[in-house]
Amino acid sequence: MVGNTIESFDRYIRIDLDAVSANAREIRSHLKDGCLLMAVVKADAYGLGAVAVAEAIQDDVDAFAVTYLHEGIELRQAGIDKPILVFLPGRAHTAAFLRQYRLTATIDSMESLEAMAASGDEPAPCQIKVNTGMNRFGCSPETAAALGAAVTKSSSLQLTGIYSHFAEAADKNSAEQQISVFRHVIEAFKEMGIVYGKAHIANSIATVTLEKAAFDMVRVGTLLYGQSPVQLPYDWHLANPWQVDCRISVIRKVKKGELIGYGGDSKADHDLTLAMLPIGYADGFAVETDARSGTAAVFKKAARNIAGQLTNKPAHYALFEGKRLAVVGRVAMQTCAVDITDYSLNVGDTLEIAMRRTTSDARLPRVYYQGGQMCAVRKIDGVYMKEDMR
Repeated sequence: MVGNTIESFDRYIRIDLDAVSANAREIRSHLKDGCLLMAVVKADAYGLGAVAVAEAIQDDVDAFAVTYLHEGIELRQAGIDKPILVFLPGRAHTAAFLRQYRLTATIDSMESLEAMAASGDEPAPCQIKVNTGMNRFGCSPETAAALGAAVTKSSSLQLTGIYSHFAEAADKNSAEQQISVFRHVIEAFKEMGIVYGKAHIANSIATVTLEKAAFDMVRVGTLLYGQSPVQLPYDWHLANPWQVDCRISVIRKVKKGELIGYGGDSKADHDLTLAMLPIGYADGFAVETDARSGTAAVFKKAARNIAGQLTNKPAHYALFEGKRLAVVGRVAMQTCAVDITDYSLNVGDTLEIAMRRTTSDARLPRVYYQGGQMCAVRKIDGVYMKEDMR
């Protein structure tokens, strides 16, 4: 049954696990000797599937990181044995679970320290997060060393690291200011004789652009998945592990002057052939996240749309043999229309969809490949199946 599953999918995400592994090895090849690699697999490994990705790269990385407790539990239940740091600070209602699943808790206050210390007797791994300028989570730089000393005095806690987070890693001045603050914290720990484990602040951008940010370990997410928020140096080579495929459901002829889609927003300025695709904004296609929808983002989006019109590159599109096919009319909840006038395509043919990874619906099937062969499927019901797919 599993071998025929892919034939039943109208749209699905192809994920090349070999590409993710290759990216992990590529990143490691650019690190200084002794610097460890932590793979950030939060948000379901940026949409690729946390369990499948972690299984594929666990021999290529030194540790994992997630945001939420349940993300860490999922990895442990799947058999992932490497250290897993949970970014969200530990609290009374999560402490016992962090300990039970051997997850590394984030300590950012005496409250989180006491909660973890009271949750059991055996030493539980934890790391101290320091706020060096992000102003989100983390203790103040002035209290970090005292918090570290308190952790080391507790027989039920084991300090394995200290870390911080960049607010604007692409801004060199801002990043270097945070690095300076973080370095002072590390020096304070050393002066007090606190064995703090591994210090880390570098994210994907800093891993590429700021060698001084690579203390004992780097935390990499975006790079691991084949994308870079900055221009990569010539000697960096990342593979793309992600492709969204969608089968054509219906082909429709539209005459010049006819309206297309909801609201009649689009009018055919010549005779068109449209492919109706079963994918829409509920699946994550053509979605702008709220976090990026401020005033500046609105202007940027408008500028992209205008630039697309001027360069004949549509803002939302599908791909066929590398060619962009424009979406015509509104993207609906679960459907959209694509202009295929210049191509000979049939119902059932597959187009590639350009969509954001982290906003892709978690219920979209993920089809995994290794060694050029389909090796696993995570289906619509969320069940992840590893079987002989051939």
